[in-house]
Amino acid sequence: MKRLFNNRFLFAMMAISCLIFTGCETKKLSEEQENSIAAYSAHVLLQHSQGFDKKLVKNAEVTEAPVRQEVKATAAPTKAPVASQNQSTDNGETAADPNATPAPKEVDINAIYNISGVDIKYINYMVGRAYPKESNEYQLTAQKGDKLLVMEFDLKNQSGTTKKINLMKSGITYKLSLDGEEYSPTIVILENGGLNYLKTKLKAGGTERAILSFEVPDASAKFKEGSLKIAKNNSVSTITLK
Repeated sequence: MKRLFNNRFLFAMMAISCLIFTGCETKKLSEEQENSIAAYSAHVLLQHSQGFDKKLVKNAEVTEAPVRQEVKATAAPTKAPVASQNQSTDNGETAADPNATPAPKEVDINAIYNISGVDIKYINYMVGRAYPKESNEYQLTAQKGDKLLVMEFDLKNQSGTTKKINLMKSGITYKLSLDGEEYSPTIVILENGGLNYLKTKLKAGGTERAILSFEVPDASAKFKEGSLKIAKNNSVSTITLK
């Protein structure tokens, strides 16, 4: 029955098309209008034909399958541990830095000067406005508000020959500490230049005195703790002021 209806409908539509395109005394259609009518007629015929639902596919129903992208997990870059200067050992002790400067070695004063056949000995210190306190010749004096702290040393030539001593370019350093405050020796205008700039000739068996002079404030002259460090390279000799 359905097939008979479709055949009759198809025949009717073909008759209509013939009347449209070959009709007499009708207004001539444009090409665009004729194409529209033909397309509509074909669509109507197709709707009433068998298997129409299988022949049309709507655009909305056509979808592309999602493309899966494989994401590879990458491990985060690890930083190499930074070596510290002092690293702890397994037993909890701190390992010494091999690049660190070693602590100065405490030595005898003669090991600092290292003058063959000559013995250097610290004698005493004194504090005052001038040195020496009484002199008919040259005298060192402190500025107003300061005092001189003068340390005395004796050099003795224990050899049988005259010794030429020149400490002007010895590289030896001197640092006086009074209750935590540090001071450097002044230039002593004496005949032998003082111990820090000593230049002299010491006869066999002879002894000569040399001094280190420091100019310090009046308040520092009344110190409770004082010491002198004489150093060269990585060696130091400490003298405690008593």
